[in-house]
Amino acid sequence: MSTKIKVTEGLSLAGSAHRTNEDTFGANAHCAFVIDGATGLGDGQQLDSEGSDAAWLAKQAKRFLEENLQEQSALQAIFRDLSTQMHQAFFASASQQDLPRYAWPTASFALLRVSNGKLAFAGLGDCSLYVRSRGRVQTLNPMKDFATIEANYAAHHLQESGGFSQQKNLLSDPATLATLRQIRSLQNTSESGIWTLGLVREAADHVHVEELDVEAEGVALLCSDGFSALVNDYQQYSADSLLEATMTDGLQALMAELRHIETSIDPEGTKYPRFKQSDDATAVLVSWSS
Repeated sequence: MSTKIKVTEGLSLAGSAHRTNEDTFGANAHCAFVIDGATGLGDGQQLDSEGSDAAWLAKQAKRFLEENLQEQSALQAIFRDLSTQMHQAFFASASQQDLPRYAWPTASFALLRVSNGKLAFAGLGDCSLYVRSRGRVQTLNPMKDFATIEANYAAHHLQESGGFSQQKNLLSDPATLATLRQIRSLQNTSESGIWTLGLVREAADHVHVEELDVEAEGVALLCSDGFSALVNDYQQYSADSLLEATMTDGLQALMAELRHIETSIDPEGTKYPRFKQSDDATAVLVSWSS
């Protein structure tokens, strides 16, 4: 009997009413996933569609995975083809051809799939999967330590720039932007070892893949780092209690709690340092059965 994945609930909210939501999520009969487009660091948007280059990339990836990822698909080949196609499509329409690497659109993703009748996780970047496995909740995130590093960077730049009372997004601070551009330029290179979904086909060779030891039926939560901040940054939940709260209270209630922390409890980012007052947040609750 084959294993089937079902999306129980999914929700994606923009971090601001004034910014395009660069997150998305999707599913087909063989997989479910979240994609978190990274905020662009170039001098301007290259493509006219979708509101931002990162949003374009996230939606391109969503469509490709829903149409092409099957149970027997070779995962590295799928992501190599996806990156190749996005590279070609992006530069075919980009308003500037000699873009610095920090201006290339990129994204993180977390994916739960059925492969040869078994469940497996795949991901690049800092999206997460929380899955109940043999009586405990396991966290899978290819960059699980990145949240602490990012918070330390953000704390320094918040202090230097005057914080969110001066600007809701620290990317408008020249020093912060320069630092982030330097870091982004090294993504998808062996020098940094940080690999993400985007226009670089070699990143497919570094997709984190892990087969899951789970019961015949169960639940899991896929989410972008904007949502997993409830665990990683704000310490309001453990992985276990967040999964439980999702099942009992629903994603709408948890999103409201997330925004309350960011806009009412810590609007300046002093308690929980971050680069934006609120990030795009996406979560998908999935179940499976055999």
